[in-house]
Amino acid sequence: GLITRAMVAPLDVVKIRLQLQVVSRNQTIATSGHKYRGILKTMMTVAREEGIRSLWKGNLIAELLWGAYMSCQFFTYTTLRNIVPVYKGDDGKQKFRTARDLLCGAGAGMAGTVATYPLDFLRTRFAAQSEPKVYKGLLGGITMIYAAEGASGFFRG
Repeated sequence: GLITRAMVAPLDVVKIRLQLQVVSRNQTIATSGHKYRGILKTMMTVAREEGIRSLWKGNLIAELLWGAYMSCQFFTYTTLRNIVPVYKGDDGKQKFRTARDLLCGAGAGMAGTVATYPLDFLRTRFAAQSEPKVYKGLLGGITMIYAAEGASGFFRG
């Protein structure tokens, strides 16, 4: 999981950069004059202008996000599965076990997403910034966002 995440981190940076470009309805990327055009060209532009390491902006946060999400999801699923009973029919056999497992899985996914959303927000902010950097490091970024936007700023979007 962690190695795979590190391998795809450059694609995440490229995706975010391309998503942040605004193109009007009657334009295409080719006619809009934007500097990011396509996956490979965007990757090369970012590496050339900001250095090869910039393709891994936000990766530390993404790794933390992945670990925290999986932990929260596993804990919540296990807890919900122990709380929500399985209905037993008159014959003593379990009924609706699949429905219970789906309900617990949905709740676990929702809990994991809500709990780790601030990390996803930070990852996006770090990956989106170009030179000069707005956020110098993780703690500096957290401090700046909290000072400017308050606690609710970590849940924007």
